Amino acid sequence: MKRIGSIAVALAFSCFSLQVFAQSITTGSVSGSPFCQSENLTVNYSISGSFNGGNTFYVELSDNTGSFSSPDTIGSTSSTSGGSITATIPSVIDPGSAYRIRVSGDSPAVTGSDNGSNLTINSSGLDPAEFGNNEWYVFGYNGKQFVTYLGSYIDTSLNILSSDYFPTNGSPSDASNYQGCSIPNDQHSFSYKREGFTAGQYTLDIRGDDDHRLYVNGVLEYSSSYTSTIQNAVWSGNLGANSKIEIQVEESGGESALEVEFNYTPTLVISDDLDVCTGATVKIGVDGGANYDWSGGNTTYMSAPYNTDSVELVIPSSAPTGVQTYTVTGTDVNGNGNYSASVDVSIVSTYDVSVSDTALGICSSNTANVTASGATNFLWIPSTGVQFNNSSGSNVTLSPSSSTVYKVTADGSCPSDTEYVNVTVFNSSNGTNPVYGQNQWILHGYDDETFSDYRGYYSFSSFNFDTRDDWSINNSPSDAANWQGCSIGNNNHSYRVRREGFPCSYYQIDIPNHDDGVTLYIDGVQVYSKNTWYSNNYTSDVWQGYLGPDSKVEVTIKEQSGGSHVGLTFIPLYGPEANNNHAIWEGTTSTSWNTSSNWCGTVPGNGDKAYLLDLGNNDPVVSTSVSIDTLYISSNVTFLIDGTGALTVSEPIENDGTIEVESSASLVQTHSGSDQNTGSGNYIVHKQGRVGTAGYNAYSSPVENADIATVFANTNPCDIFVFDASDQSWKYDYPNNYSTTCLGNNVTFTSSYLISGSDGDMDEGRGYFIPGGANTSQANRTFTGQVNNGDISYSIATQPNPGNVNWTQDNWNLIGNPYPSSINAAQFWNENAVLNSRIMSGIYYWDDDGTNTNSSSDYAAWNNSGATVGPNSNVTPNGHIASGQGFFVMANQNTSVEFNNSMRSSSNGQFFKNGQIQSSVNFPRLWISLKKDSTFKSQMLVAFPNEATEEKDRLYDALKMESDNPVSIAAIIDEDKFVIEGKAPMQFEGDSAISKLSIHALDSGKYNFEITDFENLFGIDVYLVDLENDSIHNLREHSYEFEVNDSLKTDDRFEVHYKLSEISDPSSVELIDEKNDIKVYAAPNNVIVEAMNTQIDQLQVYDISGREVVSRNGQNATRIKLNSSSWLNGVYIVSVVDDKGKRYRDKIVIQ
Repeated sequence: MKRIGSIAVALAFSCFSLQVFAQSITTGSVSGSPFCQSENLTVNYSISGSFNGGNTFYVELSDNTGSFSSPDTIGSTSSTSGGSITATIPSVIDPGSAYRIRVSGDSPAVTGSDNGSNLTINSSGLDPAEFGNNEWYVFGYNGKQFVTYLGSYIDTSLNILSSDYFPTNGSPSDASNYQGCSIPNDQHSFSYKREGFTAGQYTLDIRGDDDHRLYVNGVLEYSSSYTSTIQNAVWSGNLGANSKIEIQVEESGGESALEVEFNYTPTLVISDDLDVCTGATVKIGVDGGANYDWSGGNTTYMSAPYNTDSVELVIPSSAPTGVQTYTVTGTDVNGNGNYSASVDVSIVSTYDVSVSDTALGICSSNTANVTASGATNFLWIPSTGVQFNNSSGSNVTLSPSSSTVYKVTADGSCPSDTEYVNVTVFNSSNGTNPVYGQNQWILHGYDDETFSDYRGYYSFSSFNFDTRDDWSINNSPSDAANWQGCSIGNNNHSYRVRREGFPCSYYQIDIPNHDDGVTLYIDGVQVYSKNTWYSNNYTSDVWQGYLGPDSKVEVTIKEQSGGSHVGLTFIPLYGPEANNNHAIWEGTTSTSWNTSSNWCGTVPGNGDKAYLLDLGNNDPVVSTSVSIDTLYISSNVTFLIDGTGALTVSEPIENDGTIEVESSASLVQTHSGSDQNTGSGNYIVHKQGRVGTAGYNAYSSPVENADIATVFANTNPCDIFVFDASDQSWKYDYPNNYSTTCLGNNVTFTSSYLISGSDGDMDEGRGYFIPGGANTSQANRTFTGQVNNGDISYSIATQPNPGNVNWTQDNWNLIGNPYPSSINAAQFWNENAVLNSRIMSGIYYWDDDGTNTNSSSDYAAWNNSGATVGPNSNVTPNGHIASGQGFFVMANQNTSVEFNNSMRSSSNGQFFKNGQIQSSVNFPRLWISLKKDSTFKSQMLVAFPNEATEEKDRLYDALKMESDNPVSIAAIIDEDKFVIEGKAPMQFEGDSAISKLSIHALDSGKYNFEITDFENLFGIDVYLVDLENDSIHNLREHSYEFEVNDSLKTDDRFEVHYKLSEISDPSSVELIDEKNDIKVYAAPNNVIVEAMNTQIDQLQVYDISGREVVSRNGQNATRIKLNSSSWLNGVYIVSVVDDKGKRYRDKIVIQ
């Protein structure tokens, strides 16, 4: 039984399954082919079997080959039974003639049969959502309201005339290039759509049939119903490449038409103005026209062709900077119009960036607007707190949270300079020590009385100021026109006014007004303060001092109530701001006086006033000759005139510091009258004397009241002598009963050893005989005190020496130069011997041999005839008496010699230790020396001045002072011995003269007479006559030698005879110097004579004895070169006569 039952169930199940799955779908035939895109159609179908509830039948469309591999679903219905389905051809589909349609179900999934025949689907052309690109897309619809899209065509014209494509009683589907399905002649609609127009200004004229509408860029601009005629200027505006226009027409019956005219005025769109670096290449272009022509600018930079929509510019690296303007002219496609546009091309080597504000202030909640110029695009660093108001960065809004310095540069390929914008955000932290204005004032304001609540600032450039010029006295600093910051209350506020940098000068500061309490600071140091208001009283001279480029001045005000103001007035007392011939020493660069950067003002010279202030820098040093009008030295300044320097001051000196004068330097003052120097300062004058205690120097003090023991410390007091003219003896200048030690022995100087009025201080104008120092350091004598200056008198006497022992004559006085500069011997002599017969004979300089015995010591002498050389130093007095130099004169009467500033000179090198030969004169003179081997010598001078006589001449004959020199030569006049003999001039040929000689030769040996130098000796023969053997010797040709067996002291053996054999006019002989037309100079083994503006007619060269060495006819040469390799070392005289007969003479030394 069970078996039979199982089979029955299986059979039953099998029958049930066959009944459920036997469904099928049959698609009916489809009429209406061909179809259009988006066209509706009805698809009939039938089924067999049952479909589940919720089943959907789908209409599927094959591809255009009939394949259903990827069918499109074009319609559907939810049903379980057969029927019909409305389907729609897709709007976008490839056209074709082999399409098939089928119906399928999804519950269960059943694929039905296709329709059984091919269907044709025509193309409706374009997507109606799109716009034509620079052409019109024309879309046609069935029905008035653009319901069913049927097809399209393209119109390439700009202007629209629909009748060119379909007749007015037809429809768009009549157009020859139409794609799509047929559109009925009535009750249809169409639209024209386009994107892209030649840039320019347009005016549109329209006629439509029937209803029509104009959309520009999606905006309805015009609408109208049927119009029989064209409507002008329904819209005007700019169109360009991205502009969109749509025109819609709805046809109700009858005609269908659209006519649109586009009236075009081109607008050329050219490249933006641009920056181009030198050496770069760039293109500029244009749009908006059809035909172009470029011109303007530097056409050499343009690359051809010039008639395109762009040109290339090649900028040379050497091109000048500046703007080149290029212009393009354009027309439309028909050649109509003549429109132009320009572009500026800025050629840049470096961007010159500038900003509208370099410093500004804001409160923490505020912002500031700043603009930049000088480039196209800009970078702001940092970018924090920067809001860019345009794409170029030329306009920004700054709102930093704290004070920030912004760096602004050009953003481009060219180099750029840099500007900075300093934005101060005002709060209590940045008001503690606000900045000083650089060469301007900055007022910093606080909204309290304690300088705590910082609110802002403003600046002003005036030197003197009064804040009442900037705001009302009852207001506050924040009411100033250029205030940067936050508001300050009118009462209970404070402010600082600060400046760094002033025109350098010495100023007085006044405070004309202040309300309330005021405090003044100079370089951070308080110099004045007052706690209450000024009570309408001007306060003058609150401070005096120097201000310069680095000086800082600050004035503060604490306002309590009522008025608020302050003013400062700067009065220049001296310096360039007071007078342009004032100069203030700053010493910022070096110690050199002549370095301009060391001075406020120019380096002072003649007529200028120099102020040496203590500014904490280098002290000044003069190393050259400088002349000024006035000198002031402040305390703590040491002003050095070094050994090569000389300072001449024409007015009195005010010295509150120290002036130090080195040994060979000079401090000269030239004002007349008595000493008028002022000041509490000091002078230090150094004099370098002889080294070696065996020799002596003759000193005189250049300062007042120099203490003898201090100046000549380390010197044996018993060897410090003065000469007492009252009894022609050596004494001392110590206080009466002065006790000291000499070489370890106690000594007391009683009055019998002292001069009258002795006090231990060196007297002005007196000479002192002082031993040399043991070494160079001890030989440097330092005089400290106030310098001697102005008119100085020193008493001299004619007291004879009792017994006339060891003195050729009496009336000797040892005096000295009292100044810290040399004096001119001729001017001293002229004042005291020529104009006033106070002294006579000459000026005598001690020339020590430096031995204990003074065995060869002698004097060098000077007067109007000339000077003799010292026997030991070989120095001839150079016409100047050095600072601190002592010397002998012979009094002509009991009187005083006078010194004054007019005698002073800057030539201070000869402290009778070195010097130069005295300048030549225009009368004959010769120097005759007596020498013993190379050991000892003595010299005398014989001169023929115009005013001299054969008698004793007070101004031209100098007595021979007795000395310890074992060799001595002198001329005898009236039984007196003279080291300088002035003789009457010889005027006619055959004139003669004789010098009788006094000779001392104390040692045995050979001696020589020789001429060691001469001047203007033309035509004068010189003979030595030895009366002992009646021999005559021409000294101009050779020296004369004689022998002494034991010793010789004679006044009657030797004579010198002079004879004028040829007349020459010495006044016609011009000494050669750098100003002459003749130049003479030595070269190795040669002497060269050059004529600058003349020619050489005759040339002779003589040696020191007068022997002619060279004689040559110049033949009007301009340059003669003489071979001097065979000449002996010595002095030679070069005589030149030019082609005009003018005679020149010079000395040259061969060595």
